[in-house]
Amino acid sequence: IFYATSAHQPRADVAYCIHTLSKRLSKTRNWIVAIKTLIVIHRILREGDPSFKEDLVTYSRRVRFLQIIHFKDDSSPLAWDCSAWVRNYAQFLEERLECFRILKYDIDLEHLTKSSPNSTKGRSKTGMLTSDELLEQLPALQQLLHRLICCQPEGSAFNNYLIQYALALILKESFKIYCALNDGIIKLVEVFFDMTRYDAVKAMHIYKRAGQ
Repeated sequence: IFYATSAHQPRADVAYCIHTLSKRLSKTRNWIVAIKTLIVIHRILREGDPSFKEDLVTYSRRVRFLQIIHFKDDSSPLAWDCSAWVRNYAQFLEERLECFRILKYDIDLEHLTKSSPNSTKGRSKTGMLTSDELLEQLPALQQLLHRLICCQPEGSAFNNYLIQYALALILKESFKIYCALNDGIIKLVEVFFDMTRYDAVKAMHIYKRAGQ
């Protein structure tokens, strides 16, 4: 699948792979099939060719195939609990794509840079943005973090191996998301008093949500 979605392949072939994954997700009523499909998508996003992300963003904005809010597998109590988690996982992946579209880079692949040679802490790109860029990107990052937090499994889904595997993929990205948000909020504080009143109001909404 990584080869089939690489930049070396014709874009029509990549589009076919995306369509096949989308169709698989939309047609199934089995939570195991659904989560395996989402894991494949997630792993390609993390480990696959960057061009795949761009193709997937374009496709998802047109088809919205990750919006599976009505998905449920009621074949057993376990399936019912896992279905709820699958829906949350799909929403996280959809928000991840939206964040990639707005930020124009994959936050999980970001290399944190040191602010000085003697610094021991890396700094995210959000710590170097303009106020306009911060006001656009921070709400997207906050929404992504919200979707990540919603991926906490409940009930019998908590100890399921497949869910634990997918959750591990999500948690690997949590540190970068937190760093980007934290550095962005600090930068927003620095530029707050240079903002127009209209932008300052938007910044206050971001502060308020960050404190929740």
